[in-house]
Order: sequence, then C-alpha cells, then structure tokens
Amino acid sequence: MNWPHFMPFEKFSSWCRFILLLPIYFTSSRTDSLQHLTMDTMTSAEKVTKLLRAKNATAESVVPIASDLLLGSVSVYLPNASQFVFDLICDRMNDLQGKAFKNWKYSADLWQLWKSCWIELGKTDANLEVRARSFANVKILQVILDVMDKATQDSAQIESTPKSSKKHTKGQALADTQAVPAHHSLLPDSHQQLSSMFDCLDTFMKTGYILVDEFSTMGLLKSYFKLLSLLDDSNKEYEHWTEIVGNLYLIPRQSVIYKPSKKAYAKYYSEVLPVSLAILADSSKTILQIGLEFCHSIMCQILFEENSPSIISHVKTQEEFIGKLSDSEIEYLYKEALQSLAPNDVTHCETLYSAFTKNRLRDLCTSLLSSLSKLNRVLSPKVCKELFDNELKNANVNWLLIAQLMSIDATLALNSWRVVVDKASLCQDFDKIARNVALGFVRAREYLKFLSQVFPYAIQKSSAWNTEDNINVLSSYVDELSGNQINQLLVDFIEKELVSPLFLVVNGLLSCSLSKQDAVKLSLLVPKLRAFDDPRLTYYVLCLYGEEAVIDQSQGSKNKKKSNNYFDLCLTFRIAELTGDIALIQEKSTKSLIKALKGAEFSSFLNRWIVMIEQIPEIHPEVLKALFTLSPDIVAQFFTSQAINVFELPTVLENLLKHFTSNPGLFDKYADLFPNVVIRKYFADQVARLCADLKKKPSSLAILRILSYILKEPTLTYAIETDVDFLLAIVRSSNSESLSLALDIASNVWKAHVKSIKTPRSEAYLSKLTAILIESLSNSKSKDLELTKCVLSQRTPEISGDLEKLAEEYVIFVEKNFKKKDFGLQVEALLGIPFLSQKARKVGRSILKSGGNLEVPKNLTPKIFDLATKTHESSSATYLSSLFVAIYQDLDPEGQLSLIHSFTKFTMALSPDNLHVLHFEILQSFEDSTDSSLHLLLDLLVIMLSGLKKADEKSNSTQIALLKTSLSAISTALPRCKSHDTLIRVIGGLSTAASRNGWAFEQYVVELYLELMNSIFNNLTGTSAEEIFTLTASAFSNLFLNQRFKFAARYHLVCSIMTKSMELLCGSGILLRSVMAATEYKRILVSLCEPQTFFQTSDPSQLTSQAALLKTAFRKHAHIILANFVSIHLSNPFVGEVYDIVIDGVYSLCGLLGSEELKLVRQYLDSQGRTYFQTLYNEFKNGRLQRKI
Repeated sequence: MNWPHFMPFEKFSSWCRFILLLPIYFTSSRTDSLQHLTMDTMTSAEKVTKLLRAKNATAESVVPIASDLLLGSVSVYLPNASQFVFDLICDRMNDLQGKAFKNWKYSADLWQLWKSCWIELGKTDANLEVRARSFANVKILQVILDVMDKATQDSAQIESTPKSSKKHTKGQALADTQAVPAHHSLLPDSHQQLSSMFDCLDTFMKTGYILVDEFSTMGLLKSYFKLLSLLDDSNKEYEHWTEIVGNLYLIPRQSVIYKPSKKAYAKYYSEVLPVSLAILADSSKTILQIGLEFCHSIMCQILFEENSPSIISHVKTQEEFIGKLSDSEIEYLYKEALQSLAPNDVTHCETLYSAFTKNRLRDLCTSLLSSLSKLNRVLSPKVCKELFDNELKNANVNWLLIAQLMSIDATLALNSWRVVVDKASLCQDFDKIARNVALGFVRAREYLKFLSQVFPYAIQKSSAWNTEDNINVLSSYVDELSGNQINQLLVDFIEKELVSPLFLVVNGLLSCSLSKQDAVKLSLLVPKLRAFDDPRLTYYVLCLYGEEAVIDQSQGSKNKKKSNNYFDLCLTFRIAELTGDIALIQEKSTKSLIKALKGAEFSSFLNRWIVMIEQIPEIHPEVLKALFTLSPDIVAQFFTSQAINVFELPTVLENLLKHFTSNPGLFDKYADLFPNVVIRKYFADQVARLCADLKKKPSSLAILRILSYILKEPTLTYAIETDVDFLLAIVRSSNSESLSLALDIASNVWKAHVKSIKTPRSEAYLSKLTAILIESLSNSKSKDLELTKCVLSQRTPEISGDLEKLAEEYVIFVEKNFKKKDFGLQVEALLGIPFLSQKARKVGRSILKSGGNLEVPKNLTPKIFDLATKTHESSSATYLSSLFVAIYQDLDPEGQLSLIHSFTKFTMALSPDNLHVLHFEILQSFEDSTDSSLHLLLDLLVIMLSGLKKADEKSNSTQIALLKTSLSAISTALPRCKSHDTLIRVIGGLSTAASRNGWAFEQYVVELYLELMNSIFNNLTGTSAEEIFTLTASAFSNLFLNQRFKFAARYHLVCSIMTKSMELLCGSGILLRSVMAATEYKRILVSLCEPQTFFQTSDPSQLTSQAALLKTAFRKHAHIILANFVSIHLSNPFVGEVYDIVIDGVYSLCGLLGSEELKLVRQYLDSQGRTYFQTLYNEFKNGRLQRKI
C-alpha cells in the first residue's frame, strides 16, 4: 500500500471519506475492455451480439463486454439484453465436451454475471418463465462436477501409489475414485472459482429450482468429497459450500414418492464409498469438520438404514467393492457398522466380519474381532464355533484370534481353555491371549473357576503365565468376585501352599473395595502366611492392612532368606515406615539392593520412598548415583512429579549439591527443573561457577540458556548482576542465536536494580549503564542498540530523567544511521520505545513522514500506526481516527486487533474534553456510513466507550449523553454489521462498560441497553450464533447484577428478551442443541427469580429485605415468561439436554409465582396449554417435596 503523506486534517479527512464512499465498481478487466468499446467499433447491437457469440470468444473477453451491455455502458439498443446474456451463458455452460467453450465454466466472473442475469430476469413473471425455460436445458449438476474436479486437480497432487493391504492386492491398483489429494491446499484461483460458483448456486436454489436425480447426486458426492480433503476449518465459507451440496443431495429424497435407487446405491458403493473412507479413516488430516460430519452422515444413511441395511445385501451380492478398500478403511467401516447395526441385530456384524476378513491378513482379522468382542452382546455360538474350528485347522494357528473368540463366546472359554494353555504359551502376544481367555471366564461369571483350576494348571505348563505383566493383567479381574469367593480362594491357596495364585489374588485385592478387603482380612493374617517367606506377598499384605499385619521381626527373620530383589527392599522400608524404626534399614544391605535394582524398579522405588530416604543420609550417594544413571527423561520426570516432596528435603538437596560438585556439568542438564528459591539456597556455588565459565566464553549458548532461567528472579549477588562491564560483554559478544538470551538476562537484571533503586549499589549500577549506553549512541556505536531498546522498553519512571535523555539519543540515532530505504527497520527499532520528551516525539514524526511515499508491507502498517499514536499529541486525535479508518479495512484480523489496541491506548491518555470531541465526531460519521465501513466505525465507538471515566458533574453529564447516543447508534447499525469479530467486540465492550461505569447507566440508558440486547437476539443467525448468544446473555447478566434496582419499570423489556432468547433454544431455533446457551439462559432465569443483593436498603429499620423487594417487582411480570414457555414448548418442543437445563430455570419461575400469578398463566393458555402447565406444575411440586424429604 502507498502510505499517505501526513497532511492537514481537513484535506486528509476529505480523502478518507472519499475512499470510504467510493463504490468498488471498476476492475482491471473492465478497464481493459472499455478501451475497445468505443463508438468507432461498437455502433450496433448486431456487432455487440456477434462479438459475444464469436467462436473464438473467451469468458475473459466476453464478461466485461456483457457487463457493460447490461449496465448500459455501451451505446447500442438491445432489448432484453439480460435474456440474451443469460441464454448465451446457459449455452456456453452446457458445452461440456467441445474445445471452444468448455473452459467458460471455470471463470469466476462468468458465474457472477450469470447470477446477475438470473436476478434481473426474476423481477417480472414473464421473464421468470423465460429464465426457467432456458435454465431447464442446462446440465447444471455436470457443470458443478467439472468445476469441482478441476479445482481438485489443479490444487492437489494426486496420490499415484494405490492403497491396499500388504497381501491383499489381487494384482490391481485401486480405482481412481479413491485417489484423494495428498495435501491440503486450495489454490487462490480455484477458491475464487468455487466461491463464485457456490454463491451463484445459492441464489439459484433460493429463488428457483434445480432438478436433480439421485444417481447424479452420487457423482456430486464423489467430487465434493475429493475436494473436501483440501478444505479445513480456516474459512467459514467452506461450511456454506457443504450446506449447498447437502441441499442438492436432498432434492430427490424430498419427493413424496421417493424410493432408494439400486443403481444410485451401486454407484455409491463403487465410487463414493472409497473416497469417503479415504478421508474419514485418515485421522492425520485436518479437514473441514462440518464436511466430515456430512460425509459420515451420508455413509451411515445409505449403508446402515434401520429396516434393511444396504451394506448387508451388497457384501453378499457385490462384494468387489471391498477389494478397493485398505485395511485401515475396512477397520473404520466395521467399527461404524458395529455402532449402527449391533443394537438391532448382531448377526449383521457377524456377516460383515466374514465378508471383510475374507483373504485378509490375520492382523485385520484380530483387529475386527477385537472390535466385535467389545460389544458386550451375545454372539451366535455357531459362528464362533465355526471360526474357532477353522482356525485350529490352520498350520499356523492365530492364537490371539482363538483367544478373542473365547472372550466373545463364554462356552468356548469354559470347554476349550486347555487347548490354549497347552499350546499358546510361546506366542508373541501372550499377555493379550491370557487376558482374552480370562475375559471369557469373566463373561461367563466363572472367574472363580479360572483362578482355582485354570491358572494353577497353566503355571505348571508354562512360566509365561507367571510373569509380572501377566499377573497384573489377570489380577485386574479379581474385583469381579464377591468377598466370600475371594476368601474361599485364599483359604484354599494357603492350605495348598500355592504361592503364585495366592499372590495374584492379593495383588487384585489392592484395587478392590474396602468391604472386600475387610472380608478376607482374617484369612490373610494367619501365621501360616509367614512360612511362605515370599517378600511380594508379605509386602502387599502390609500395604493392605498396615500395622495390623506387622510381624515381630525378631521372630520372623530367624529363618529369613537373604534379601535379593525389589520387594525385599520395599518390604524393609514398609516395616520401618509402619514401626517408625529406621534402624531396621541396614546401610550395607540396602546399598547392595539399590545397586541390583533395574531402571524401572529403581524409579518406582525412588518415587515411593523418597521421603523416608531423607532420614537415611548414609545411602544418599548410592541413591543419587543410581538416579543419574537413568535416562535424562526419567530423571526429569522424577524431579517434576516429585517436586512437592524432593525440594522440601534439605538433606537430600545438600547431598545432591555434593553430587553435582563431584560431577561437573551435571547440574547444567537439570538446572531448569529446580525452583529459583531452591537454587538460591542450595546451589549458589553452581551459579557462581556458571558465571565464571560465561566470562571465559561470553557467547556460550548453553550457559546463557541456564542463566536466563535462573536469573528470572535475580538476587543481585552474582557477578553478572552487579558488574555492568560483564553484562555489556555478554551482549556485545552475542550472536544471532544468543542475543535474545543475553537481552533476557539484561532485562531481568535491569528490573531487579530498578526495584532496589533506593540502595546506593543499584542506583550507581543504573546510572553507569545508562551513561554508557548514551555515550555509545552519541559516538555512533550501534553494538549496544539492542540493549538500549531493551532498557527503554522496560518503562521505569523511577529514573525518568536519565531515560528521557537516552530515549532522545536513541531516536536520533535511528533517524541518522538508518538509510531511507530501511524504513521498515526504523519502525521495528522504534517499537516499544517510550517517547518521553517533545524532542523525541518530533523526531519520531519526522521518521514516519520520511516513509510517506514508500511501499510498505501490510504487516508493517499496524506498527506504523502504533508509532503514530505515540508520537502525536492529543490534538491529533481526529487525524489519527481518520488514519485508523483509512487503513483498517486493508488489514487482516490480527492487524485490525493491533490497530484497535494501539488506538485504545492513545485514547486512554486523552483529556476528557479531547475524548468527548473525538467521541462526538465518530458518532457523526454514522450518519453517512456505508455497509462496508460500518464495522470499523463500531470498533471505534467501542474504543470510545472504554474511555468512560467518572469525573466532575459537567464531564459526567456529557459522557452520559454520548453514551445514550452511542447505544442508539449501535442499535441501528448492528443489524447491518457483517463482521462477526466486530459484533463480538461490541458486545464485550458494552458488558465491560456496564460493569465498570454503573454511574453512567441511568434509567433511559438501561432501557436503551435492554433494547439493544433484544435487537441482537432478534437478528441472531449463522454459525457463530452460540458464541454471540452466550456473550450477549453474559452482557445482560452483568447489567442485571449491577443495575437491577433500575429495572423496576423496565421488566417488560426483560420479559421480551427472555422470551426471544427462549425461542432460539426451542425445537425450531438455531440453538436447539446448544447446551452452553441453555445453561446461560437458565443462569439468568434463576438470577431473576432468586436475586443476590450486595447492598443494604436505604433504611436499615425496614423489615422487607432488598432481595424481597426485587422479587416482588419481577413477580408482577414473570408469569408472561412462564406462559410463553408453555406455548413455545407445545408448538416447537425443546429437545434433549437443552430441555433438561431450561426446565430447571422454569421451575424457579414456578417457585417465584403466587396463586394469583399462576391464575394469570392459566388465563393466557388454551386448553392444551393448561393441561401441560398443570403437569409441569405438579412435577415441580413433587420435586420440591422430595428435596425436602
């Protein structure tokens, strides 16, 4: 963009107004065409029509001429020009095979011209008939498909490698129907073509009719789903495209004589389904969510029809479509089938399993069977038995598949478990096999039999059943047994001295309820248990029953074997913990056990016993040595998860320091895991060492990174914090990688000295550093430029004198030392700098003026505006507001927010008089505003409202008057506002103003505010309706909570708001399923009925509370809301969870109203309404009675 010269406001304001009101009419293509359309060349209608019909004409050449013809810009007389152009476009669009005109449909401008002609021909009945006759010949759906396919081909690389399972290739590549774009990116030209096409189609469908058959819609779905992989949630326009495609798809299905077409369904399975599954089954792609939902709903609708699912008949008669699907797509499809079909007929799921797994790899078979087993439904024993027997006949038996069948069919588990136990113990997935076998017994309610018979037999056959992992898996099902069954098992195992089964049950008891644990306590505390001498068993019993299970160590350790594993160590610590006798932990044996622990065992031990380890300093060196032999990730996880414990253990930390000292560099790896307070107290020597190392290597990235973390809370004790020369050396030695870290350290040190400025040391430090920076700038030394900017950006008013001089020198330096072509660098250098003096501001304005004629990128524009707000005086407020208007619309949303933020800061510093003048001028601009400029004026008005501030009586009166006018202007403008972001900011600004400036909200202001809320609810549409509803309801709630005492004569407006917002939540409303909106509505309704007051009545002697007075005032009107609820619910019932939420608020109304108000409700209702109301009120009374009971 060309940055405008800084000029007197009168000229500049006129220039801005001209820009805002100038219609966006002429395009480059139109300008080019006008050069040819002169009186010398186009003198008759015949010549114009001949040119338009020429065989060599292109859409790019025809559109400008035809547009001028329709607008009357060509000096020829052609009656029915719109009809002529419309017929021409219909003819050209219908050319699907020819070379001359087949590319016309790819012109975005042609679609817009077609839309204009359509609208023009719809103004009279005669032309409507002509339009319909011409349009009927257009193969519109085929045109749409061509445009979408072209956009997909142009915008994406088509995957050339076919998707298939490793083994199931059948010698063919997948069909082209499955080819979907490999990456998400819609070219700008393609986007423009599609945007114009869908915009035109939207007009056709709203004001006319498109004839579509079901077979053709399958092609539409195929093309759109291929295009869908290029679309994401970044553009709301894509949602509108999906809606249009969905409406086209529904056209044939809306017929009263509609019956599903077998031919259309066959095409769906052969062409559309592979494309659908390609995008639905791939979770790695970020695709438009509403498009995915549409694709999924179509698939479920066609494949899983409730009465006769078409997929069942297709897998039986036309199973070739399965060959086009990859394993991941089949797995996705099968899971969807289970969700849709299993509740009605589980045999369908069995049929699909057989069809999908035919000639497939065992991985897919086990995956689908795993999904089938999760249904918790009884499957056909015949099918399970057939699969079971067939798999056992294979040379290479899939034992996991066998086990899954046993988990599905309990009969198989009970009768055939020996087969698995005898032969499957060497399988790779043995833990999964064991889990599935056990699950079969659980589902048969025979887990007692599994533990008493199967498991003891299994561990004799193979040690694989007795591994720790398998024990943990099987013990998770112990809770399926009753307390008596568990006790029976324990008694039996103890009697037979079966230690492993006994341990499995005890391990499972840890996750059982306390009642089950208490039921078996006596069985586990018998003396015979000691004879097993199993530390695992003893440790878990101690974990279950604590002090009750502690045995006399002097008796229990006479025949004790030598300790040699993890559980021996844990058992020793557990006994010491319960008895309080640390002497039981022997140093020598404990050290040897710690050395013997594996990584996972040691990590588990340390996390459990770190607090007790604090009391045994003798073993700390061994513990720390073992800790730091683990992987860095595990060490970091330990310090993070145990931070609340480990950093409160002084002895451990002292020994940790010793370990760091004896292992140079180890502290550096983990320093950022330690809190600053811990580092200051225990590891100051390590920080001093880092500072010394940094002096030797000032640009060391690793050391700078550590010190940057440590010095976030400086102590002003280390050399880097007290020596100015040291800090300067670091900054001056830094490179592109280390500069940010060096400046971060400098910033924190500077702020710490500012806080301690009253001390002579800090005062001297700041003065010296400032003087050095000023000198370096005056001598044209630019090495300290970044440090100067860093210091200035801190905004430290305590030393404003020195900073003012530094700021002046810095701005002058930027002006002199940056070349004119480096205007962008000048702007970047001045960002964040406070302009503390008139001289600095004058230089800043001079720099901005020097860039007036330069081309600057759009991302630099907000930064230039920010500098303009800082360098201009309050007298330039009108000029800056005009500048805001001129550049606002050219920026992206992020840039617009930056502009708003900068201008808000500027207005907050204005005097009341200047602010009032600016506010008034902005309000005046609404009088001649256009729709295109409306949203930016609303943003400006919200900025003005943020400047409301209570002052003297005259100023307050002016502000209230401006507030009234602002609310009126907003009420008028909001229905025309097309910007969702602006609407959100307006609602948020009003809510903030109501919360902070209650003094300005007089009776009339409150009334205007309520009218505005009502207007927002009345015009609520679009995909952002839920967010806007919630924000508006919150804004209303803020006003209500702060200004309720002013509502006395305004409750009719409140009732109107509550009724309108209720209509949005009912069955026909756009928020019928919005739980968030319903919750907000209920909250307001309850607040109205049960007000919370935070102020006293004017007369403390009054017996009636303020809350009672407010309830009485609302009660006179509340019956209207209740009667409206009954009427709305009967005509458009609330659905699902929304109804449950709203009815809670309605019950509050029932509790508020007295008998007289309830009579009024009945009078408003017809017979049906009175019947429902009586039912509703009875439910309310019964619920209240139950709560009292």
